[in-house]
Amino acid sequence: MKLIKHIIIVDLDDGKKLLINSLHGHIDEIDKNTYDKIAQWQQLEDIDESILTIEDDELYEYLNNRGFLVHDDEEEARIKDAMLTMLRHANARDRKHRKLLTFILTYGCNFACTHCHNENKASNTITKEQIDAALLLTDHHLEYIDFHGGEPLLPKTKPLMAYIFQNIPDKKFGINTNGYHLDEFVDLLKTVHVYRVTVTLDGIDESHDKRRTLSDGNPTFNKIIMGIEKCLENNLPIRIRTNVTSVTETDKIKNYFNKHTQKYGDLITFEDATPKILPHEPSNHVIADIYRSSIHDTPQDRLKKHGLLASFNPIINAITVSSPIQPIYSFCYAHGNKLVVDPYGRMYTCLFSAGKEDTSVGTYYPTYKIKKNSIYNRNIDTIEACNDCIYSLLCGGGCPMRLKSHKNVLRPFCKSIKSQIHDLLPKLYEVEKQKYYNQV
Repeated sequence: MKLIKHIIIVDLDDGKKLLINSLHGHIDEIDKNTYDKIAQWQQLEDIDESILTIEDDELYEYLNNRGFLVHDDEEEARIKDAMLTMLRHANARDRKHRKLLTFILTYGCNFACTHCHNENKASNTITKEQIDAALLLTDHHLEYIDFHGGEPLLPKTKPLMAYIFQNIPDKKFGINTNGYHLDEFVDLLKTVHVYRVTVTLDGIDESHDKRRTLSDGNPTFNKIIMGIEKCLENNLPIRIRTNVTSVTETDKIKNYFNKHTQKYGDLITFEDATPKILPHEPSNHVIADIYRSSIHDTPQDRLKKHGLLASFNPIINAITVSSPIQPIYSFCYAHGNKLVVDPYGRMYTCLFSAGKEDTSVGTYYPTYKIKKNSIYNRNIDTIEACNDCIYSLLCGGGCPMRLKSHKNVLRPFCKSIKSQIHDLLPKLYEVEKQKYYNQV
């Protein structure tokens, strides 16, 4: 027997280490002596059981039970191939049974946010002909329709949204908005099943108004609150999204709503997001602080308060929101299971990629065409560098939107997974240990 290649070692601050089996998703804490023995065994093509000490024998049996041992490299390859076969079938099923379609009604926006990543603010709006063409790409599996932008809730987009509601009134609708015109859309939204209205707030009062002003510089906070309250009064669920750079900011927002809208209970949830401009390491500190602030919450309450904590690799998500550790085939559901259409007849699968021709996956109007080299076809099978990588089943190739060039997206972005595993994971694990010791 020999140790598998899919072993990741993570250093902890106290000199101990985390031993990760990236083939089966197991994670164990080990001391220096155990690590030294494992490092020694990693050099062997065959571990001689006949010369093991009693202590070695116990470790050997433990590693065997945790899937760290195989007879040879071919057995490890067969195990991984079986997983990949399962993931391929699931991916093909999800593509065939696409449940979500997102309309970018316009890239135009009435805000001038300080951290905006929308590089395309053209004011064109999607046409009814384009809406009809997009709906032809779906089948009876379609359940959800989302609206995005730019800003989807503008006076000029209201007739287009009404047209979609009239054509497919039986779907569940989600809106992602800056919230400024929200109050003017409530009567229309009441006519269909809205599963969530996501409104971005980046602080309370002046703090928000410094970062999210109208294009002419005027404040927006009070009018957004008016729209949120009108939604809640009409039983429309609200999710407050915050681009957070510190826990203090997001806590102020949550405390504000807990105080002013407590009677609406589960109609309000929260989603924290680190700004796209924030580098990995500072972002990791913010995420660890967010997790620390909710350490005594149940995983369900933590999800309600901090949706961000469910947006990482399977190992991190297992700690933050108690998700089962499962291998992944591609970085996120945008890689083939989601369809986004825009006013220029282009298709995307990722909202962060929308607005750029080089990141589109093809066109839906006036003709339908899928690019071969696109996010749609990006997974750990098509990214050659992922084939033998011990991280691939945990990261799915990484986020393609962080690549410097998108001429070829069938390349990995490895920095995210290595930052999460080797920098963020130890921070979260330390929080978990403190929680455990405080309970003993």
